[in-house]
Amino acid sequence: MVLPFSRTLSHRIRRLIQGSDMQIIKVGSVPVRVVFAEMEDFGEWAYTASPEIRINKDLCPQVKACTLLHEILHAVCDVYGVRLAERDVLTLEQGLAQVCVDNPEVVLEWLKGMLGIDGKI
Repeated sequence: MVLPFSRTLSHRIRRLIQGSDMQIIKVGSVPVRVVFAEMEDFGEWAYTASPEIRINKDLCPQVKACTLLHEILHAVCDVYGVRLAERDVLTLEQGLAQVCVDNPEVVLEWLKGMLGIDGKI
């Protein structure tokens, strides 16, 4: 299935990481609210009747991005029935984040391929 590319995708990603407003993401078929709020922890995931990821709005952008990835991994595990220990989620978060930081052009090409945009992949 080829997904249409939105010119606003990079803007939406930037807004999501910067925490400028509440967003909805989908994990599988589950809509999940992503809220940036004042909180003591870095972030949290709640798989309830109204699934929600909460991210500490006061974190620096890099930590916000890693925390969002971390909470998305928890969401994926719950929605798809995968049991991982917290240390496993942390390891995946750090490993995936490092791959993205070290290989941004490859990650961008992968994302273009996933969205059905002509690219090198």
